[in-house]
Amino acid sequence: MNDKTSRPDGSGPGPGSRAADRATVGELLAAAVRPSAPDAAAERRAVDAFCAARDSGVSHARTRRRDDWRPRRRRRVWSARTAVGAVLASLTVGGVAMAAIGGSGGFGGSGGADGRPGTPRPGSSASAGE
Repeated sequence: MNDKTSRPDGSGPGPGSRAADRATVGELLAAAVRPSAPDAAAERRAVDAFCAARDSGVSHARTRRRDDWRPRRRRRVWSARTAVGAVLASLTVGGVAMAAIGGSGGFGGSGGADGRPGTPRPGSSASAGE
């Protein structure tokens, strides 16, 4: 055997026949990429076998989550911590709103100059002679 054309164990071509290997690999890759005509009868048998297995109901296996592409059903379950946070936030916002209303004198404030609520005071734009 020639050392350039065989492997050390004598099982086949070695590093000396790289051009032949490249041609073979190229042919194999080209054959793998080329579209081939599907066997219509074999495809029909496969579809029939699938439909028969599905309709028989023998397998009750659940679909794995990563294989199920349907949208997930989301349950809106709030934790106790989220509920307490929402209540405290609404109380805080309500307190700020009440403070803002009370600060302007419109809700429980002293009211106008004569003590009656809702009596407008003259503004700075009013003339002094009126």
